[in-house]
Amino acid sequence: QSAQPAQAGGPGPGKTIRVCAGQTAASVRWRLTAAEALAEVDRSLGEFERMVHQAGVDGCDVLALPEDTLGVLHWELGHKAEMYGLLSEAVQRMLDRLGRAAAAHHMYLICSSDTAERDGSYRNTAFFLGRDGKEIGRYYKVQPTINESDRKRGTAFPVFETPDLGGVGLLICYDMVMPESTRSLALNGAD
Repeated sequence: QSAQPAQAGGPGPGKTIRVCAGQTAASVRWRLTAAEALAEVDRSLGEFERMVHQAGVDGCDVLALPEDTLGVLHWELGHKAEMYGLLSEAVQRMLDRLGRAAAAHHMYLICSSDTAERDGSYRNTAFFLGRDGKEIGRYYKVQPTINESDRKRGTAFPVFETPDLGGVGLLICYDMVMPESTRSLALNGAD
């Protein structure tokens, strides 16, 4: 398979796309109960909502948030048995609240969190939300670090087609160290 040229739906010559990144000091302490941790997640989401609105006011087309957007990584380390309940609720709140904020400014949004599955496994996941605030797709980290060896790894490098950005691919942290990650995205049609 060979790399294809940029799609007709991509930004094209002369079109400027503003891609922004943002981060807060969000960090949920591991000593908190699940209820307290969820309250901290809500506080962090409030900070991120303000950031998303500011990015929209500043004219961003795409806002990328950090790998541990919710700030729950340290909490997870001490609460493996409670992760499914917390992550299921926290991730849904993140997608709803930040999706609405991004949609208010007609802006794409990338946010990330671990996601827990009913079987007890969990994944490092990035979410790509459209200008309407709805999920376009998600990417599961393929190249975990040694510290993430207990996470279920992804098996593909999906590319999500958009009408104005072209094909968008996502990578998380250590994925970017491996040359085959970006090459796979390019071969799959990422612009």
